[in-house]
Amino acid sequence: MKKITEVGPEPQVLTHRSSWVIATGFGSGLLPFAPGTWGSLAALTAWIGIVILGLLLNLRKPLAVFVFLGPFLLWWIGSGSIKRIQFELEKKDPPYIVIDEWVGMWIALMPLASVIARDPFASWQEQFLRCALPFCLFRLLDIWKPGPIGRAQKLGGSSGIMMDDVLAGIATALLTKPSLIVMHQFFID
Repeated sequence: MKKITEVGPEPQVLTHRSSWVIATGFGSGLLPFAPGTWGSLAALTAWIGIVILGLLLNLRKPLAVFVFLGPFLLWWIGSGSIKRIQFELEKKDPPYIVIDEWVGMWIALMPLASVIARDPFASWQEQFLRCALPFCLFRLLDIWKPGPIGRAQKLGGSSGIMMDDVLAGIATALLTKPSLIVMHQFFID
């Protein structure tokens, strides 16, 4: 009788593949042109899907846990994947590594969860505007990298890759709530 490892790939190969899947944002970083934007869009889409599913299944408490702990879980898993890819390729920050965009985007979306939970049946146009706002703010800050966001990228290693997106996500989250209030006053109500 054959051992399990003789039938399938070695466990190290599976770990290697999972590192690539995670680091590339489940493949979104492999799309051509602007991989960071594709990664952010994939992160937004996944987040919306999880939030909608949680609301439909009336899982508000687990959903709240996801909204606040999800980015930290992604950070932890993503950092390990980034380290493995960096070690293997000997590259500092390959453009196809976008798990950092996922972490930053999920942080940026935190304030949106309470807005969606209060009014889950808003029109699709309103929901689109709600989601487009943090997405655009996050991409602007991630590309522009003002002040500490740009300096954080110089940390090096997986921390440098992650930290600029984390700070861009925090800044976006802080700007999202007041921006949503203004948007509601002038464009939605």
